[in-house]
Amino acid sequence: MKFTLSWLKRFLDTTASLDEICNALNNLGLEVEEVSDRSKELKDFKIARIIEANPHPQANKLQVCKVNDGEKVLQIICGAANARKDLTVVLAPVGTVIPENGLVIELAQIRGIESQGMLCGADELQVGGFNDEGIIELPADLPIGVSFATEYGLDDPVITLGITPNRADCFGVYGIARDLAAKGLGKLKEIAHKEIEFLKDSKSEMRLQLDQKLSNLFIGCQIRNIQNKPSPRWLANMLSNVGIQPISTVVDITNYMCHSFAQPMHAFDHDRLGNNIIIRTANEREKFKALNEKEYSLNIDDIVLANDKQVCLLAGIMGGIDSACTMQTQNIFLEAALYDKNSIAKSSKRHKIITDAKMRFERHVDGHKRLDAFKLACSMIQEICGGEFYNLLNEGTLKEPKTIKFDFSLVKDKSGLDIPIERSVEILEKLGYKITQSNHVIVPTWRDSEIPEDLVEEIVRVYGYDHVGQEPLTYTQHQSFPENFQIASKLSAALVSRGYHEVVTWSFMQDAKASKFGDINKDLEVVNPISNELNYMRGSILPNLLDNVIYNQNNFIKNIKIFEIGPVFNGNQVKDEGIVLSALYSGEYSNLPHEKSRLVDIFDIKGDLEYILQTIGIKLDDIDKMQDAYLHPNISGNIIYNDKTIGYIGSVHPKLLKEYDVTGEVFYFELNLNELSLIKEKAEFVPYAHPPVNRDFAFVVDEDIRAGDIVSHIKNNKLLPIKEVNIFDIYTGDQIGSNKKSIAINVTIQTNTNLTSEQIDLMSQNIINSVVEEFKATLRQ
Repeated sequence: MKFTLSWLKRFLDTTASLDEICNALNNLGLEVEEVSDRSKELKDFKIARIIEANPHPQANKLQVCKVNDGEKVLQIICGAANARKDLTVVLAPVGTVIPENGLVIELAQIRGIESQGMLCGADELQVGGFNDEGIIELPADLPIGVSFATEYGLDDPVITLGITPNRADCFGVYGIARDLAAKGLGKLKEIAHKEIEFLKDSKSEMRLQLDQKLSNLFIGCQIRNIQNKPSPRWLANMLSNVGIQPISTVVDITNYMCHSFAQPMHAFDHDRLGNNIIIRTANEREKFKALNEKEYSLNIDDIVLANDKQVCLLAGIMGGIDSACTMQTQNIFLEAALYDKNSIAKSSKRHKIITDAKMRFERHVDGHKRLDAFKLACSMIQEICGGEFYNLLNEGTLKEPKTIKFDFSLVKDKSGLDIPIERSVEILEKLGYKITQSNHVIVPTWRDSEIPEDLVEEIVRVYGYDHVGQEPLTYTQHQSFPENFQIASKLSAALVSRGYHEVVTWSFMQDAKASKFGDINKDLEVVNPISNELNYMRGSILPNLLDNVIYNQNNFIKNIKIFEIGPVFNGNQVKDEGIVLSALYSGEYSNLPHEKSRLVDIFDIKGDLEYILQTIGIKLDDIDKMQDAYLHPNISGNIIYNDKTIGYIGSVHPKLLKEYDVTGEVFYFELNLNELSLIKEKAEFVPYAHPPVNRDFAFVVDEDIRAGDIVSHIKNNKLLPIKEVNIFDIYTGDQIGSNKKSIAINVTIQTNTNLTSEQIDLMSQNIINSVVEEFKATLRQ
């Protein structure tokens, strides 16, 4: 929300300085994002007039201009094509600093002729609202020698506020002035306007078809024989200073009402609109050409204002170009309706149109002040443009203002501030609330207060949050955290202990990149992305971790162990969001000088997976086959616990690594923390009084036998006290024959009694016999 200091003072009688006003706005919860005061950098620029312009004798594209600055005649060399005799211009005298580039204007010799200043263009002064080719052309009737900044209001500070969605009233300058008056920075001015002179016994020629489900209030006025023209200087300056291009008096007045009172209106060319107005929903694929000269295809969810032939207004958002007002318009129809704000918000999002009107309608437009604002707009049009006014159309009904039962002792109970009741009453009344004798508070129609706590917030906000004292937080020894948080914390610590580094990446990614990891889900496309590279909600963290791998490899870091805990998305519903832990391992197993280096393999990351699961009391049951396009088909699988899939593990597919330009193999696992939090019966920690016994076995089996199946088979041997089973080597080669492979397995046996050598040998033989029988294996000697 942008406004100038003079605009604010049209509604607030105050002697407060700009700094005092900005501090008060921040204290009121209306964050001041920026203050732009150009009075100093533009103070030396003058309005002048060219009284003579002749070609430069030494340069075809230059002119020697005689310029009257109101005190003397200067000689200035100018290269602008539009420089000519009797043109009113902006002069930069010698010593002036040009805002665009910081250039200091000096006396100069240009091709042998002295130049005593510079004639300025809009770009050089960094101002809008003027011709953008050549030097600025000003109206001929302007006084010469006066300050350009003062004449055009450019010395008027511009304040930019960040308005929260619940402060719809402060999307109008008058609402901001009301808050400042309640704060004690001045007095809110009453808005008065001249009574409209209507045609005697006039009845509007307009015929209205209104569906109150779409619009619960419609106000309109037919006005004929106006003189639409450029706006008065004060109005044009006010709008252009906040970035609104002045168009014509009628259009500028509607913009002024929108920004002054948060009351959007629209003016139609009546001759192009016609007499029949229909408020309806659009037809499927009905075409609408808007004021921005773009054509939109509408549907039945869009509310429109139409005539007999076409759509003339996308309700609450933007008017149509075919019924727009121009300088030649003599007859207008001024409209101020209330439309369903939810429909406006959806239509705006669907068609990707953001307008000042839309921003106000989708939050809240005060229907009870609609008629007063409309009459003010009509009186301004009549005063500036003249015209003959038909009686107003005014149809629809509005809800009564809300009432809240309020006990003023609640202020201290909720805030801890002992604010006198008289002061609380004063604050509420200055904000527009009405207090009855029975301690009922009538909420002003421009606010959305619903409960007593809302009134406490209003009082404390104006009284000042700086009065709230500092008190230490109460320490609670026993804190309860969600199961997800506890699991994530333990797994994170376990991974760090294994040498992993935690990373945090965007929850967004590029849709083109997401397509490599599965089908694109339209529900996950971001309508207004931060950038084109972040236009899709991620369905997996792996793509972002691969980006991290590339970055590290490009910086000559080849050994990478990283993980991230964060959200992934399968749809646009709350239930479609999951929290996962993703870990990635690539490079060499060890790069220490005294250790022989080797490349990591799937068993390294599998060992890390088993370790971290043990920290939360889960012993991995199995890894089952899976089919996923971005993992290696023979080196990947689902992680199974209690017959439930809790994640997956595997080697990233070589084709994908090639597309990413990643060097070497990359191994990855992902755990679904939502699933882990649902596991009620986790493996318990059992203290053992005696040390474990480890035995190694090497079995020769057929090449198609899965190593994981052998591990699962040994683990499930209920007759033996087996604590852990791990694979430490797989070998294929001439020494064991073709179509065979050797699988080396370490088995850990743990009991609460001392085992004899004979007992250990019997257990080992039991394991050997079981594997030989089940898999037709032979024990490798």
